Amino acid sequence: MRIVVVPDPIPSKLIASQSMVGRLRDEGHEVRLRVPPGGLGPEALRSLGVTVELDDLRVEPPHRPGPTDDTIRRCQDQLASEQADLYLIDVEAHEYVLAALGAGLPVGLHSVLFNLWRRPRVPPVHHDVVPGRGWRGSRLGIEYGWAGYRVKRLPSIARSIVRQDDRRHHLLAMARRLGLRPRGLVIEYQGLIPFQYRTVPALSLNLSELELPGATHPLNRYVGPMLNVSGIGMQPAEADAVVDEIDEFRREHPDRRLVYVAFGTFYGGDDVAFWQRTVAAIADRDDLIGVLGLG
Repeated sequence: MRIVVVPDPIPSKLIASQSMVGRLRDEGHEVRLRVPPGGLGPEALRSLGVTVELDDLRVEPPHRPGPTDDTIRRCQDQLASEQADLYLIDVEAHEYVLAALGAGLPVGLHSVLFNLWRRPRVPPVHHDVVPGRGWRGSRLGIEYGWAGYRVKRLPSIARSIVRQDDRRHHLLAMARRLGLRPRGLVIEYQGLIPFQYRTVPALSLNLSELELPGATHPLNRYVGPMLNVSGIGMQPAEADAVVDEIDEFRREHPDRRLVYVAFGTFYGGDDVAFWQRTVAAIADRDDLIGVLGLG
């Protein structure tokens, strides 16, 4: 297949997208990485081995009414000129998803996130509920949690409808300008803000083994992990040495279970105190091995 990959220009996502491109090429596909503008400067992008190759469709609120029609058409022409069989676009690069769908291009999504769909036995991703534990972890308690999440989101959506100056409003307006029907295309009150796509399939660049039981969704396919170690300043031999060290410790303690802890970049609290609490929780257990990935 001829495939175009449009990433979200954030370092962690670019690294995962680069790894996915390499995997697809190894399988015999013809793949092109088309990078849109973002928060990274030219030097930072060069350090990741990429350059900006698409027009910028992102207009930050409160500037209205979003990208101009000419800008959208120019970007659509850039994408269509590839004549690809599939356009794999990051699930959070909404402007480019909408532009491609509006141009009638074959679109799939990719994401570094785990499942964000509402599922009967899985609590909202923002909650600390453990499925199956206590009332909150029961099926009824999880439904109550989703109802609470919906109520929590209502004020921001009401503000969007009334004030018409946030990204949600701009994106829905852009969809209508492109002849797309938002009601049939997107769904709100799930895990992803501001919305998700009802019918567009997605590749999750993560391990299904790390997903919560029952969280898989028919539109999701797990193809991870996508780790391009050369893109984060670590050589493959160094990464292999870390894995060998963990494997050796597991052989010495075959009865211990491995707990892998990975942190994102959007936590706004005291990181060190949180790490210390995590270490303490694992250190008190003689049946566990803890591995923390700090990124």
